[in-house]
Amino acid sequence: MGTHRKILDFTTIKNPRWRQVAREYLMARLAPLHPDVATLPQAFRAPMNPSSLWNELKRLTLWFNHLTAAGVSTLEQVRQHHCDEYLAVSRSITDPDRLLSPATTASMARAPQFLALYTEILTNRYRPGFTPWSGHSSDEVAGYVRGGENRVPPVPDTLLRPLLAGCLYLVERIAPLLAEEAARGKAADQRDAASRRGLPVVEISRLRAAIEQHREAGIPAPRTPTATVTRRPQYGWDPRDPLLHLGWTRSSSGTQERWAIAGTWSRSAPNWNAGSDSAACNTPGAAMQCSFPGTVTANKCPGRLRWPGTNSTQ
Repeated sequence: MGTHRKILDFTTIKNPRWRQVAREYLMARLAPLHPDVATLPQAFRAPMNPSSLWNELKRLTLWFNHLTAAGVSTLEQVRQHHCDEYLAVSRSITDPDRLLSPATTASMARAPQFLALYTEILTNRYRPGFTPWSGHSSDEVAGYVRGGENRVPPVPDTLLRPLLAGCLYLVERIAPLLAEEAARGKAADQRDAASRRGLPVVEISRLRAAIEQHREAGIPAPRTPTATVTRRPQYGWDPRDPLLHLGWTRSSSGTQERWAIAGTWSRSAPNWNAGSDSAACNTPGAAMQCSFPGTVTANKCPGRLRWPGTNSTQ
C-alpha cells in the first residue's frame, strides 16, 4: 500500500457535517462485527481492505462536493435528479473532456448507494425510504456488462505441459534437497547462536585439542600486542581477566583458532584454571604461558612460565 493511501484527508469534503458521515461510514466498513453495525440488515459482513479506504473516501468526496455545489446542505434534501446529474457531470480528472468508462461510472454510483445501507448509524442520512437509483444496481445504472468468461485466452497445451512438467520436477526432486539444506542451515545457525561468546560450537573440540597439543609439547601460549591489551577493556573485557594478555595462534592443521575471546578458553579447556595466576611479559612480541592447575615454575627467560608437567624452559 502506497504511503499516500495511508493518509485519509477528510478536509477535502467541503461540508463539515459530511466529513463526520464519511468517518462513520468508513469505520462501519472496517468493523462489520461491531454490535452497532452487525445488526444492520443490509450492511456488508466482510471488512473493507484498508488499502481500499482511500479510493472509497475519494468517491465519497466527489459525491458530497457535488451535492454542496448543487446547494444541498443535508442528505435529507437529496433527490433522484441530484444523483442523475452527478453521473452526467462526472469526467476524468486528467482529461475533463473524456467521459468515464462504464466500469468507473459503476464505482462512482456505488458510493451514494452504499450510504443508504448504513442509514441507521449515520448522524446525517437520506430521507426514509430513499435510495439512489432505487431498484437498480450500480452496473445497471452505468450500463456496465460484466464478461462471463476470462478475456485472457487459455494457455495452449504445447506451452502448459512443459511448464507443469518443470514445476513437478522442482517439487518432487529439487524441493526435498532444498528442504534438507535449509534444515541443516537452520540447525547450524541455532548451534552458532548458542556458541560460547562468538566461538562456534564446531571449533570447541579443535580448540581443546590444540590446547592439549601445546601443553604436551611445552609450547607457550602467544601474547597479544600491547595495543590490543589496551583496547580489550573498551570492548567489555575485565581488566583482571587472566586471559587479557592472551593472543591468537594457529593449530597444527593450519586453521586459525580462537585462543582467547573474553574468557572463552577458560571455559573450553578442561584443564584451565581461570582463577590461577597468569604471567605477562613486558617484552613486545614475547610469548606468555598461562597457568594450569599445579605448580607454576618460573623459567630463566622473563615473561615465560613452564607448562605444568613438562621440563621445557621456553
